[in-house]
Amino acid sequence: MNTTPVQSNSEDRAELFDETKATGLMDLYSRQIGTFGVETMKNLTKLRVLIIGCKGVGVETAKNVILAGPAAVVIHDDNPVEIFDLGTNFNFSETTLGNKRSLASLDKLKELNPYVDVSAHSGDLSENFIKSFGAVVVTDHLPLEQLIYIDEICHKEKSVFLLALTNGVVATIFTDFGPEHAVNDPDGEPTRTNVIDDISVLKEEDGKPYLVVTVTAARHGLDEDTLIAISDVEGITELNKLPPFKVKRVYKTIKDNKGKSREVLVLNKIRIDHEDIPKWGQYKGQGMISEVKATKKIAYKPLKETLQSPLTETDMGFVKHPNEEKMYMGRGVQLHFARLALWEFDKHNNRLPKLHDKDDAEKLVEYARQIVDAHKEIESAIKNEKLDETLVRNVALYARTELCGITAFLGGVIAQEIIKKFGKYTPICQWIHLDYDELLSETVPADATPIGSRHDNQIAIFGKAFQEKLEKQSWFMVGCGALGCEYLKGFSLMGLGSNGGVLYVTDMDTIEVSNLSRQFLFRRDDVGLQKSKRATVAALRMNPKMNIVTFEIPVGPDTENKFNDRFWSSLDGVCNALDNIKAREYTDSKCVFYEKPLLESGTLGTKANSEMVVPHKTKSYAEHEAGGEEEAIPMCTLRNFPHLIEHCIEWARAQFTDVFETPAASYNKFIKNPKEFFVDIKKQKEGEALDVLENVTKIVKTIEKGPSFETCSNLAFSLFITQFRDRILNLIYAFPEDSMKEDKDTGAKVPFWCGAKRFPKAAEYDINDPFQFEFLYNCTNLYLTMFKLPVVRNREEFKKQIASLNLTAPKWEPDRKFLQKVQNEVKDQEAKSEGRETTPVVEETDEEKLTSLTKFLQEFDISRALPVDKADFEKDDDSNFHIDFITGCSNMRALNYTIPTATRHKCKMIAGKIIPAVATTTAMITGVVEMELYKFVLQLPVSKFCNSNINLAVSDFKLFEPIGPKKAKESFDPLENEVVVPVPDGWTIWDKIVIDKGDLTVGEFVEMFPQIHHGCTISSLFFKQPVDGTPIWLDFPITTQQKELVATNTSKKISQVYTERWGESDKAQIQLYGSIQTSDGKTASVPPIQFVFRK
Repeated sequence: MNTTPVQSNSEDRAELFDETKATGLMDLYSRQIGTFGVETMKNLTKLRVLIIGCKGVGVETAKNVILAGPAAVVIHDDNPVEIFDLGTNFNFSETTLGNKRSLASLDKLKELNPYVDVSAHSGDLSENFIKSFGAVVVTDHLPLEQLIYIDEICHKEKSVFLLALTNGVVATIFTDFGPEHAVNDPDGEPTRTNVIDDISVLKEEDGKPYLVVTVTAARHGLDEDTLIAISDVEGITELNKLPPFKVKRVYKTIKDNKGKSREVLVLNKIRIDHEDIPKWGQYKGQGMISEVKATKKIAYKPLKETLQSPLTETDMGFVKHPNEEKMYMGRGVQLHFARLALWEFDKHNNRLPKLHDKDDAEKLVEYARQIVDAHKEIESAIKNEKLDETLVRNVALYARTELCGITAFLGGVIAQEIIKKFGKYTPICQWIHLDYDELLSETVPADATPIGSRHDNQIAIFGKAFQEKLEKQSWFMVGCGALGCEYLKGFSLMGLGSNGGVLYVTDMDTIEVSNLSRQFLFRRDDVGLQKSKRATVAALRMNPKMNIVTFEIPVGPDTENKFNDRFWSSLDGVCNALDNIKAREYTDSKCVFYEKPLLESGTLGTKANSEMVVPHKTKSYAEHEAGGEEEAIPMCTLRNFPHLIEHCIEWARAQFTDVFETPAASYNKFIKNPKEFFVDIKKQKEGEALDVLENVTKIVKTIEKGPSFETCSNLAFSLFITQFRDRILNLIYAFPEDSMKEDKDTGAKVPFWCGAKRFPKAAEYDINDPFQFEFLYNCTNLYLTMFKLPVVRNREEFKKQIASLNLTAPKWEPDRKFLQKVQNEVKDQEAKSEGRETTPVVEETDEEKLTSLTKFLQEFDISRALPVDKADFEKDDDSNFHIDFITGCSNMRALNYTIPTATRHKCKMIAGKIIPAVATTTAMITGVVEMELYKFVLQLPVSKFCNSNINLAVSDFKLFEPIGPKKAKESFDPLENEVVVPVPDGWTIWDKIVIDKGDLTVGEFVEMFPQIHHGCTISSLFFKQPVDGTPIWLDFPITTQQKELVATNTSKKISQVYTERWGESDKAQIQLYGSIQTSDGKTASVPPIQFVFRK
């Protein structure tokens, strides 16, 4: 696949964002399109962005914006690179010292995205120059008057003006989207859709009619006043023509236990009022309810007008701060006065306060006092009863420093705000202030004088001893994708493990083209190479002193010989940069067992969260309740009654496996080892065995005929007729259009084809139909690939060849077996929906056909058979016909059921299970976590730590204190059918029963256990990892096998039993569990048992 980008102007590039086609940009930005949508991406390609300032915040913003793909990004910073800049700007090196910051950043920023015009500007920022940009970002400490001047130009021109500043451990964001900014999609969430089950006409007491619409889902999920549109209704067709209208909820009156009446919400019904209802017809069936997002207008004030009055209507009287506890204590307003004082200081001194200068700090306090007093005389100005002088002093003492965690956070947030220019998502409403004042000591550390190091920012805040401690840390970063790239950058800037310590990094994956839009350490030349290796190379360019040890293997039970006891015990902490729950839980379990801190984070589109796992002080990752899993689509719905395009796509993905993966794998197994193949066939259920034999026979007969374009086309045509004509005709034969069923509530006869059951229509073959052509084109080419024949990519040539075959569909005959199967499935689904037990149905099997196929294959001469190519599903190769087949297949299915068809991109996202992801969110959340890493190294109390839940789409920032670990309590265990007593009471996941008495035998261990743990006794003992369910020991063996096992194991050392079962290992300790009783015979729950048998 060609991965070389072609430079094009923004208009041409916008046209390449086509959801119906496979283009390089659609592949590169697939995860980002899944978040922002195609229209936003098209608009973005025409946007010019100016970024003023190229220190940490500037370069982070530029990086994220360039990855997003605007038309142009211009950076401006004429100041020279200084040594401390290397601690926050990852593009600087010692060779760039003294150069203009913009020029020193330029070349590496250009590498990020060859589609974006990246340039540097030097000199004055004139009005005409500023007017040439759709968004202007200021990250440098310009005089307030100049900021006001730039903002006024932007406000007048309706360009976005963004301000992002950081000083030490504080930061400020200001946004101005102009006098009237339109938000078309406030939250970015998919619009909710509901299938209509019924529409009833009811009457008020005065006789006025209204409609009650019932949906098929248990909950419609629509709030009062949500805008909706109705479509596809049969009978009351006037509803399809109504403009969007607001939802009215339906309530019903019930009586509680005391006989009192009260209103309760009916979750699956909505009400419609309309004056023309008496003129409308009667509901006949079908219909969809679709949420419509209303455009919201937001008026922004210019910077100058908000300096004294930063509050907006949405602020509830508090200046915004991501930490709600701090915000409600007035920290936001204190920080606002500190920011105003900094500008006042600059106005009088033409500079920021000097580092650690007490006189300058007192000056800043005095300016802040004056501003606070002045505001008291202005009615509209924000007031503050008592200035936090300590906070203001600290702002002054560290005003010239910055930390890479805060710069990463700001860079992610501000880049996302730029993208909001086009109406997607809700922007920040003017001001947000942030601080990490809890990181500061009461006085400036004695060893905080800069030493001419790239880490001088950190040294100036925390001291040299802290920096040395940071550099001696040993950490393990698991995963090197989007999160991992950002973390590796941040850790390199911080110097984590760089002098006497180590940073271990592992990732088993290779780099793909779609990674390049958000995993910024990788370039086009890296595609196909190992992520961990290439990321490490990039990190060493940022900080050559980093000591990074790289692995290319997963972390799990299979790699415990590499990541062993010695490895985990040597660590100071672990950072998860993973995108799957199972791997996260495994790493978490190791952190719990070895009592190591864990930095945990995750993203989904614009949403992100972080969790600090502090040994013995917080919950572990595994203790948190899992999010509700998506409700599985009933198989009967997928097979026979789809009503959403998602159902069609899921079905088409299964067809891909059933047609191009499973049959090829079965055939290859057959010709490789026929004897083993037939042994496996005998083990399978008759229905499954018949499917396998039919699939293999079809391939064998094709090979006997000699694979060709004609045979492959016939296979594709046969599949087309089977699935889109015959299957539908059989379904209609089983349930004709006038079929009736019994209503489960009333018992009345109602139409079978209603609600979620859409009456289907069989396809009639027409090669000129574009949907049919796409299906046959992609299906035939997949068969050609399977049989290792040249594919026909030219669509005109393909059409000419397939037309010459004069394909004709055979006459349809009812399939009795299908009829029985589908009728049974419907009965089964109805029973489940009504809560009744289902009756197992034994499908009839064709013994004669089973025998015949087996005989045919047994007689086949495999000596002349060659293997076929199995189509291993790959979503990101646009040349392999995989996604195109699924698109064509799902759309044919949709047309059968009168469901709107899907774009190629939507099919790729759903079939490929692609998780929406963007660089902005990733950069932002890693910055939040990096700030928490300082707290681990500083060994701050857990009350100072913060977890986070952030949604950039709606500008919702929440930092909050972690929750303590769950404590074991006495409770009823339904499995044991008795009360279980915790021993000791209140033990947590962090507790362990450590038995370090040497390499005990099983008998010695059981005998010694009561002396070690509160008199508790063991009635059964098992190995915890790995788990195989086979006991080590039982106090009351029942079967002969159990008795032999107990007799054999009792005198054996536990380590010997482990080795015999799992093989040689360098483990020094083993985790055990079992059934435990208290000293008075009650069932007990106890902490995990850690058996140490060697040092």
